[in-house]
Amino acid sequence: MAAADQDKIVPKRSDVPVWGAYLRALERAPLRTKALTSVFIMAAAQATSQKISLGAIQDKRSVRIWCLWGFVISILNHHWQNFIAKQGPSNLFAKIAVDHAVYKMPILYAFVTYERWMKGAGLKDAWGQSVAANPALQRTSVKIFPLIQILNFTMVPLPLRVLYMNSALFFWCIYLALKLKV
Repeated sequence: MAAADQDKIVPKRSDVPVWGAYLRALERAPLRTKALTSVFIMAAAQATSQKISLGAIQDKRSVRIWCLWGFVISILNHHWQNFIAKQGPSNLFAKIAVDHAVYKMPILYAFVTYERWMKGAGLKDAWGQSVAANPALQRTSVKIFPLIQILNFTMVPLPLRVLYMNSALFFWCIYLALKLKV
C-alpha cells in the first residue's frame, strides 16, 4: 500500500449496517473497538476449538484466559501495526521479515507462556513449556503469517489491520488450541 494510503480514513458508511456501525465505532474509539473485537474473536476461537475437539464448550476458564489475551494482544497489535506502517521498512519483504522477527516470533513465545502460566504453571515452568512447544509452532507460523502479511501490508487500510489480523488469528488460535490441547 502506498505511503499516502497508510492513513486513509475508513469510510463511515456502509450498505451493511453492522459494518457501518463497526467503522463508526473504530473511528470514534479505535483502541476500545479493537480491544472489544479482539476479545470476542479470541473467545470465539477458543470456544470453536473446544467444540471441534471436545464436542462442547467444557473449559470456560480457557475461554476467559483467551479473552484476556485478546485484550492484551489488541493493544500490542494496535501499536505495532501503526509503528510498522509508519516506521518500518518500505520494502514489502523487509517489512514482512521485520514483522515476523520482531513481533510474531516473540508474541508466540509470550502467548504460550501466558496461557500455561494462567493455567497454573509457575512462570519458570510456563516458559519452559513455551520453549519446548515453540519450535514446531514457529515452523508453522513462518509458513502462514508471511502470506497473511502480504495482504495486510498491501491491501488492508491501516485502521482495519488489527481486525484483519484478528480474523487470521481466529483460525491460527484454533490451530494452537488443538495443537497445544488447550
